[in-house]
Amino acid sequence: MKRLFIKKDSFVKLVLLSFIFLLILPVLYFLLWVLLVTLFLLLFRKNTISYKDSLSNTVDIVLSPVTGRVSEIIEDEDGKYIKVDMPIWGPYGLFLPYSAEISESRRFDGTKVWRGAKYMKVKDNAERLLVEFQNKLGHITSVNVMSCIVGGQPDIWLKAGDKGRSSACFGYLPFGGSVLVKVSKDSNILVTENEKVRAGFTILAGMKG
Repeated sequence: MKRLFIKKDSFVKLVLLSFIFLLILPVLYFLLWVLLVTLFLLLFRKNTISYKDSLSNTVDIVLSPVTGRVSEIIEDEDGKYIKVDMPIWGPYGLFLPYSAEISESRRFDGTKVWRGAKYMKVKDNAERLLVEFQNKLGHITSVNVMSCIVGGQPDIWLKAGDKGRSSACFGYLPFGGSVLVKVSKDSNILVTENEKVRAGFTILAGMKG
């Protein structure tokens, strides 16, 4: 009976092939595990609702029209005012505080005011753009966009009578500035001074009625 012998070169090839498989198999097992976990997550994932989309359907809240920091909250017999200072490095967009119709849009000429200055409501001689919004429940919110000494003039592409969806961009303020948001006296202010806010995401106030 003849015995089978493996040639030297064949043995070397077999050893090399075995060594390669030992290196590859762990990677294959890892890839297979990743594939199984991915399939599991896809099959059993939770369907989430977009936070921004859910806010867009809410009619009794006021969202921040700009990204920045709440520098002042004022309350008097006319209403409640929330002043938000925008950073000079952006973003510069202006966004609707809720789904509404533009009831008024008016520009006031005057002097530019530093965004960090304190206001008692709106200074009469300040350069600003006044935009008033009215939603389907009759709530009216006004936004005074104040031009800053280090900045440009606000520009919007909506006029009185136009309608827009909550969080929709309606203009911009080059190099930033500040906005003064006025809500009714019976509204609940949901932010505090020095709090950072995001345009279209942060709720500034809740409206009653």
